[in-house]
Amino acid sequence: MQIVFTTNHEFIGWLVKVFTKMSWIGECRVIHTIIRYGGKESSWIVEANEKGFNPNWWYYFTKKEKIFAKYEVLGIDEELLEKIVDEQVDKFVHNGYDFGGVLGLALVILWYKLTGKKVKNIFAWHNHFACSEITYRIFTEVKKQTGIDYFGEHDSESVFPEELLQECEKKPSLFGLVID
Repeated sequence: MQIVFTTNHEFIGWLVKVFTKMSWIGECRVIHTIIRYGGKESSWIVEANEKGFNPNWWYYFTKKEKIFAKYEVLGIDEELLEKIVDEQVDKFVHNGYDFGGVLGLALVILWYKLTGKKVKNIFAWHNHFACSEITYRIFTEVKKQTGIDYFGEHDSESVFPEELLQECEKKPSLFGLVID
């Protein structure tokens, strides 16, 4: 199983980069994250995008997205990880995209710029997800079931793809960089 990060220069990507740079992170190399799974062939992905939280094919995804980095998930039995991810996909598949949370994130960032403090995103829609939010929530369930803390402590409603990438980079025992 892999965590995949993408970047692009389209308008939405540009907006994500601008808002991320204004946040507590201060840098932005990636704008989107997905989970790639499906056994050895890894042909399936799940992602939250403007159409909601849905499965997709890796082949089609790579035709439209620019891959920045791929990390193999380590430190856990692959079958157990697949089982947990499958349970979460079944639970949340076809839930909508968190447009409210994305808009509310602008206020969270503005408040951070004014006060230096992060606040909860009160505009986030329950059971609607942004890309990094669903990835973080799935791995929160992995932590509950296994005790393995892949992504540390973040607010699921305001975690950026860049923050998840930084967690992958600083935990080589849990994430192996895939070099094609």
